[in-house]
Amino acid sequence: MTDRTAELSVLYEIASFDFSGSLEQLFAGLVEKSSRIFDVRRIVLVLKGVSRGSFTWGFSHLSPIVAEDYVRENQSSSEAFVREVSKDRCSCILYLEKKGGFTAKEVRLLHILSSRLVEMIELHHTQEEVRRAHECFKLVIENSPMVAVFGFDQQGGLTQWNREAERIFGIVREDDVPNAETLLQTIQPAALLDNALANVWETGQPTPPLELLLKQGDRECWLLMTLIPVTGFNGITEVFCMAVDITNRKRGERLLLQKSLELEAVFKALPDLYFRFDSEGTLLDCQAGVESGLFVPVDPFLGRKVQEVFPPDIGRQAHTAIKCVLQTKSPVSVEYSLSFNGRQQFFEGRYLPLLDDQVIAVIRNITERKQVEERLRHLSIHDSLTGLYNRSYFEEEMHRIERSRYKSVGLILCDVDGLKLVNDTLGHASGDRLLRAVAEVLKGCFRGNDVLSRIGGDEFAVLLPNVTESIVEKARRKIVSAIDLYNESHSDLPLSLSVGFAVSSTPPFDMRDLFRKADNEMYREKLHRSQSARSAIVETLKKALEARDFMTEGHCDRLQQLVTMLAKSLGLPEKTQTDLRLLAQFHDIGKVGIPDRILHKEGPLDAEEFAEMRRHCEIGHRIAVSSPDLAPIADWILKHHEWWNGQGYPLGLKEEEIPLACRILAITDAYDTMTNDRPYRKAMSKKEAIEELIRCAGTQFDPVLVKKFLSVLRKINREKAGSVAIKPQKQGCLPHTGARSVAPRVERNTGRGRG
Repeated sequence: MTDRTAELSVLYEIASFDFSGSLEQLFAGLVEKSSRIFDVRRIVLVLKGVSRGSFTWGFSHLSPIVAEDYVRENQSSSEAFVREVSKDRCSCILYLEKKGGFTAKEVRLLHILSSRLVEMIELHHTQEEVRRAHECFKLVIENSPMVAVFGFDQQGGLTQWNREAERIFGIVREDDVPNAETLLQTIQPAALLDNALANVWETGQPTPPLELLLKQGDRECWLLMTLIPVTGFNGITEVFCMAVDITNRKRGERLLLQKSLELEAVFKALPDLYFRFDSEGTLLDCQAGVESGLFVPVDPFLGRKVQEVFPPDIGRQAHTAIKCVLQTKSPVSVEYSLSFNGRQQFFEGRYLPLLDDQVIAVIRNITERKQVEERLRHLSIHDSLTGLYNRSYFEEEMHRIERSRYKSVGLILCDVDGLKLVNDTLGHASGDRLLRAVAEVLKGCFRGNDVLSRIGGDEFAVLLPNVTESIVEKARRKIVSAIDLYNESHSDLPLSLSVGFAVSSTPPFDMRDLFRKADNEMYREKLHRSQSARSAIVETLKKALEARDFMTEGHCDRLQQLVTMLAKSLGLPEKTQTDLRLLAQFHDIGKVGIPDRILHKEGPLDAEEFAEMRRHCEIGHRIAVSSPDLAPIADWILKHHEWWNGQGYPLGLKEEEIPLACRILAITDAYDTMTNDRPYRKAMSKKEAIEELIRCAGTQFDPVLVKKFLSVLRKINREKAGSVAIKPQKQGCLPHTGARSVAPRVERNTGRGRG
C-alpha cells in the first residue's frame, strides 16, 4: 500500500469515527483507533465546558486537575502530541504519547482526529439535551392536569395521548384504542371542527383556539381546542390536538351572565343611580333604573372628572368622598340637595370601595324620606291634635332655659274646665273641637318667641323668656278677654280656662319650682270657678237638648202637671214634688250625647244602635252630677228606664229597688206620650192609653202606682167631663205606638219608642 493510499485510509477511518453511546464508549473508540493507527502508548483526554472530566489510557486514571497538570508538564516532550480544541460549548485537551514521537504526517492526521473528536463530543451533548428535553416535555404533557393532548396521523390512528386526554375523551390504554375520527365525532359543532381540521392538513398552520362541546351520552364537556400540525421531510406527518376543559369556566360565564342580567334587572327596578369612578374621580360607568332620575343624559359625562359631572359643591363633596373611601377602604355617606323644576330634591350618596382603585357611588333620592323625617320630627315635638308643642318639647325647653342666660322667665299654666264632662256627654269629637279652639285662642295671646305647648289632656303651658310679672299678668288678662270674645260667637260650646302663672327673676332658674308655683296658682283659681264652669256647660247642654227637639213644646209642661198630681195623691212632700218636676224636664238630657243618626232613625234600631241609645241614662247622670241644679235628681236620671219586672236598664233594678220618682215618671211619661201626636205616629185615645197602662202594669210599671194614676185620671175626667168607664184588662206591656220607656224587644222591632 502506498503512503498516499495509507493516508487516505486513515482519513476515512477518522471521518467515519462515530459512536452512539456514552463518553466512555467514545474514549474507548479513540483508544482503539489511536493505538492501532498511530501506535500510541498513552492517551489523556481532559474535557472542559458543559462536561468536565478526564480519561486516561496507558497508566492509572487521573482526576481532571491532575490530568491537566500532567499534560502541561509533558507537552514539550518530543514523544508527545498535545492539542486543545474548543467549539461552541465544548472544549478538550488531547494528549497522545508515542515512543520515538510523531511524524509530520501523523501530526496532521492527529489534528484532524482531535477536531473530529470535539465535534462528536458536542454532538453527544446536543443529543443528551434533546433527549432530556424530550423526556421532560413528555413527562409534563403526560402528567398535565389541565391540557388534554393526543396526536393522530393521516390515517387517523392515534399516535400518542396523555392522561388528561384519557379523562376527557374516555381513552382506555388497555382497550382497543379508538381512532381520531371516532373521538372527533363526539365534538360539536361538527362542521366547525371538520373545516378547521381540513385547513390544518391543507395549510400546515395551527388553528386559533376553538370553543367546542364534547357530548358522550349524557355527559357534556366544554373544550377550548387547538389543532397543531407536525411537519417532517415529507410534509405533515401528524396533527396534535390540545384541549382544555373549560366546562367550569362556561358555567361561571353563564352564572356571571345570569348575575349580570339580574343586576341589570335590579338596576332597572330600583330608583337608585349607580356611578363607577376611578381613583382620580373619573366617571367610568353609570346605571340608572329610571332615566329621568338622571335629570340629564349621562353619556356626555363618561370619561370626565366628578367635578365636571356634578354641580361644583356636590362635585367637591363627591371627590372628597372618593379619596376617603380609597384611603380607608370603608363606605362613606354624603347627603346633598338639588333644585329641580322649582322643587328641592334631597339625595344620599353612598360611596363604596371596588377593587383597589375604583369606587362605586349609589345615589338615592331621599326627598320622601326627608319629608317623612321632617313630619316625624314635627310629630315628636308637636301635639297632633292642636299643632302646638308637646310636653316632651316643653320639658326640653325648660332644661334649656335653666342653662340659658335669660334675665327672667315666666310660666303660664292653663287648664280647660269641664273637658271630661264634654267628652262624657257630647263625645270626644266635641272635646277635641274644644281643645283646638283653646289652642287657636292661646296662639293669638303671645309673642313669637314664647313657647306655647299642650302638656296634658286638658293642660296648656306657656314659657315666656325675659319678662316681668306685669307682662305676664297682662298676658293672663289677654287670655281672659280672648276667651270672652270667643264665647260671644260660640255659645254652643263655650270655653272656660283656669289660669295660673309664676315669674322668676333670679338666675339660675329652678324651672320645676317655677312650674309648681304656677300649678298651685292655677289650682286655686280652678277651685273658685270649677262649679260655675260646669254649670255653664250644663246650661249649654240644656240648650242643645232643646235645639234637638227632645224637650218637645208642651210635653214637659204636661208631664210636670201629671207627676205633680200623682205625687200629691201619694202625699209626697213639696220638695220631692219640685224635684219630680225637674226630673220631668231633664230626665232625657243625656240624649245630647247620642248621635242624630240614631235619635232620628226612621226604621228599627239594630243591636249596636240600641246599646248606644241606652247610654243616655249614664250620660245624663254625669251631666246632672256636674250641675248643682240637677245634682239632686242625678240618681233618678240614671234609673228612669228601669222596669218593675227587672227587664229595664241600665242597672236591671226591679220593684221597690227602683226609686219611687222613677216609677212615677215612667207611668206619666208613657201616658202623655201615647195621648199626643209624635212625628212618626198619631196620638192614641185616652181610653186606649189607659188600656195599655193596665196591660203593662206589673211588668213595665208599678201596678199599685198604675191604679193610683188611673184614679187620678178619673178624678180629672170627672172634674172635666164626667166619669170614664174603665174595663179591667189583662196585664201586659206597652206596644210601640206610644210609650217612651219600652222594652228592648220593642226597640228592635219598631224603631219607635226611643225613651
